[in-house]
Amino acid sequence: MIVGVAAAGISGLITVLAIHNRSGADYRWHVAITRAGLDGGSFPGDVLFYWLESVIVLFKPDPHRLYAGLAAMLTIAGGVKAYLTVRLAETEYRSGLPWLGAVLAASCMFAFGIPIGPDYPAFIPANVWHNTTTALLMPLALGLFLVSHWYLREPSRRALWLMLALVVVNILAKPSFVLCWLVAFPVAVFLKDRRASALAGPLLVAGAGALLLLAQYTYVYVIGRGNPFVESSGVYLAPFHVWSHFAPSIALSIVLSYAFPAVALALGGAAVRESLAVRFAAGLAVVGLTWFVLVAEKGHQEYHGNFLWQAIIANYILFAALVGAVLVWLRESPFGWRQGLVLAVFGLHLAGGVHYLAWWLTYNAR
Repeated sequence: MIVGVAAAGISGLITVLAIHNRSGADYRWHVAITRAGLDGGSFPGDVLFYWLESVIVLFKPDPHRLYAGLAAMLTIAGGVKAYLTVRLAETEYRSGLPWLGAVLAASCMFAFGIPIGPDYPAFIPANVWHNTTTALLMPLALGLFLVSHWYLREPSRRALWLMLALVVVNILAKPSFVLCWLVAFPVAVFLKDRRASALAGPLLVAGAGALLLLAQYTYVYVIGRGNPFVESSGVYLAPFHVWSHFAPSIALSIVLSYAFPAVALALGGAAVRESLAVRFAAGLAVVGLTWFVLVAEKGHQEYHGNFLWQAIIANYILFAALVGAVLVWLRESPFGWRQGLVLAVFGLHLAGGVHYLAWWLTYNAR
């Protein structure tokens, strides 16, 4: 809890600096969308952020209030994300984490691609700071992951109901992560139990989520209420189309984005590779990256990268699950060059995040 409060303070500071320095371009767009909705327009399909902000500002479309509401939401979201990350690591550790382990887990909030040069558009980072709806979705996605992991270990009706509620809230916040979950979770259940009967409950939850996604797709792309300022006409298959638009080298982008997961899985032995949380998170990461590779939007948002968000969120969850498994590995084995290399690569990702934040927060203030 203390780590979560500290992370909330850091998230709030980052948000306030971004607003002050005009670094958060998406902040301006999302505040404008809330104002448009409060002034009699319609809200987008990922409506949760705009509903919550409207409630916080007491339905008064004042820009100062709206930015304050945005800062409050991102502060809380950052703290909850760090808290749930520590809880995930603690689940792997199977006992109370030492302080150093809790801080290491919470430091995932700074994980980013390993920087080579001053530009970052080719990365699939483990964090995003500039997009408010994705930042709000992060703790909700972590919550869905944790309950799903709980169900994989000990199936229960209570977990199914919690997952259903979290699936609905995730979709209302942003459908990105559920796109991964709908594929990876039923597969994970089947691979663990090897019985078709075990899929009944999970498939009912997944089916309800799929129906809500279909309704949201209709609202956004068929009815045309996706964004009051930008028109998009649909989704189409376009392998590597968006990624290659930004990435000078997709192969290098993959290496610099997933170096820590690759090295931890290669060197961590059974303690890391046999972790249920790591396997489930790795499956989500693969599905999330596949969505980004294969699919693009038509229209004005074609190069906005809106099918990138689930890859970022799934990468964060993979980092968090791996940190928990690595902590178990460090506890159970003597420290050697393998452990040192894994921690060093993780440190490079953290350095990349700090470097990116320094660049992003001062980009428009120079």
